[in-house]
Amino acid sequence: MAAVWQNDFWIALRTDGEAGAGSPSNPYDGSSPTIFDNAINSIPINSTIHLGPGIFATRGFREGYGGWRPKSGQKIVGAGIDATVIKLIEASVPNAKYYAIGTEHDLDSFEASDFTVDCNLPGQAIPNYTFPPIACGAVFVQGKNIRLRRIRAINFGTLDPTKECFVLWACQGTPDRTEAVNCVIEDCIIEKPSLNNYGIITCAILASNEQTDGSGRPGYHRGCAIRNCFLNLEYVDNPVPIDNISFAGLTATVTTKFPHNRGPGEWVVITGALENGAPSANFNGSFQISNVTATTFQIMTPATPAYLPTGEMQIGRYSSILAAIQSITVAASVPPYILPYTATLTTVTSHNRVMGNNVAVNGVSVPVLGTANDYNGSYPIIEIPSPTQLKYEIASNPGTPNLSQAFLGVTINALAADGGVGAVVEGNRVYNCLFGGPYHDSYSTKDLVVRNNYYYGVVSGPYQNMGNVGSQSPPKGGSSLTHIGLIASFNTNLPHGLVIGQGVIIRDADQDEYNGAFLVVSVPDPTTFTYLMNSVPTGVNATGPFKFGALWQVGRIVIEHNIIELVPSFFSNPDSYYPAGVLIAGGTHVSPYVFRDMVVRRNIIRTVNNAFDSVGYSVGVTFTSCENAIVEENIVNLNSSTKNPPYNIACAFIGSLKFFNNQTPGGILIPGYNSNLQEPVNELATDTELSILQST
Repeated sequence: MAAVWQNDFWIALRTDGEAGAGSPSNPYDGSSPTIFDNAINSIPINSTIHLGPGIFATRGFREGYGGWRPKSGQKIVGAGIDATVIKLIEASVPNAKYYAIGTEHDLDSFEASDFTVDCNLPGQAIPNYTFPPIACGAVFVQGKNIRLRRIRAINFGTLDPTKECFVLWACQGTPDRTEAVNCVIEDCIIEKPSLNNYGIITCAILASNEQTDGSGRPGYHRGCAIRNCFLNLEYVDNPVPIDNISFAGLTATVTTKFPHNRGPGEWVVITGALENGAPSANFNGSFQISNVTATTFQIMTPATPAYLPTGEMQIGRYSSILAAIQSITVAASVPPYILPYTATLTTVTSHNRVMGNNVAVNGVSVPVLGTANDYNGSYPIIEIPSPTQLKYEIASNPGTPNLSQAFLGVTINALAADGGVGAVVEGNRVYNCLFGGPYHDSYSTKDLVVRNNYYYGVVSGPYQNMGNVGSQSPPKGGSSLTHIGLIASFNTNLPHGLVIGQGVIIRDADQDEYNGAFLVVSVPDPTTFTYLMNSVPTGVNATGPFKFGALWQVGRIVIEHNIIELVPSFFSNPDSYYPAGVLIAGGTHVSPYVFRDMVVRRNIIRTVNNAFDSVGYSVGVTFTSCENAIVEENIVNLNSSTKNPPYNIACAFIGSLKFFNNQTPGGILIPGYNSNLQEPVNELATDTELSILQST
């Protein structure tokens, strides 16, 4: 039998106390975390590991320190998404990242499929922490020829703002490691984020990096993809649909379609209630329940409603998108509260937090300290006076808050595919999160195609948040900086990794003519590059601690055939999280531009359920710092109070740009809007150019 199954091993939840031999009829035991981790870690390379049905508890992998690790050539195959569960337990060290399956080593040919990973962030307990500062993800692997398919990930997140949670990580392009090639995340399900978070979450990622020796040379993954995945990133807590809600004065009776499984004194979140067709401020939000039966309970509304509520109402299912903060007041704490001050926070819309949750407060600034003040942080909620108000304790009174960019909640990015050559993001369905993606803010990308994705209830679909400078081990110094005329020559201390035509930022030379953003015009050797200045320096040689950084750029990007349904604006400040179907942000860089060539075509962009955006900052397509772009045949319907055509498509700091036949559903032409010139781009001129070209 051993000869037949020499490359296949089985692990099951045994109850007979036997260790097993790894065969189908005598599988290895996996009935405890120690036994399971030891068994799976003992299996050699180039093997298939079959996991039986049931819940397998594991201590997983702690980034930087280890645990059990998958190996090259292995396949880990469950009995089905709903049959096999790998559950992460006993994440016991604070300020660390944990994964149910992970390794720091590069793998050659690895596959994981057909199981659920319960990242179990809510179930991790560390002494002296109410909300332990850790991140819990599902799978963290890298190398080449990687497949993550038919994996469901739940209960993921982070409670440490310095530890971003990556749920499914399939590769990392790094110049000093194995080339990341042919890595794919496909047919996966990512849902049910942990109800309590305090940090950024990125759900499915193809990653890249820079050389860690101080040179900052970029790395790229090649031929990788995220495709056909389902990501629903709303918060879920035993959801049950509501049949109807009646009320008498401030007392409302909620009747659910099925048993709700709640008890007296518990808290629920109600969503989807409409009064006279508009979202209800009386029936939506957090409520403590009373007078409970199997399918009914009562709540107290904050005010007397004017209408019976309608809509697709439910309990235990609510958005993970941020809530803008309207006000914060501070008072001296009274017993039984412990810290000196109590902050009372009021949100513009329902905060959807309940007792036992944390509150993640971000973006509140005060004079002198900025955002480094006690208003911001993750705190236990001590009281919920209303669906738009809650209280938490703080150690000091920071003073008068500036709330123009303040919010409650955390950033959840669905997709990320930065740093790729020939990267593809296609066929995915993304629901209910801040940024649908692919979101990108670090490292350069050569090629990216985003096509045939569906986004629902997002603030942005594809979002490229670029314009920064390479940051690995800064600063990147040089031994000399000289010039002949307008051509400057920079000799670096380490190999620079730059190529002709790439953008570079020069800083801290004593003569200002050397400093700024420039195009690399030649690369004589690995430690020398030249660039074209705008004017000739007065001296010959630069002095001072001059240094350089590669401008993070995107070479070619195509965004096509996507459907993007946006939430209405939720900030009154247009500089903060305004809804945008396609957001290409490169700052004010021109020559060099951040984005070299871009095509955005045949996308449908609209507000969710045709909702009216009363604030009115929504835009369909917006981009800055783009050298060449074609924006054509997009349908945009934002139902916005102010950003009507031609403002639905906007650009700034651009080179060669063409708009073709972008329309509203009613056939109104959207010619585009140049924000620098504060005027529409005349598409008729474009049509005239085409007519002349065709006649010659």
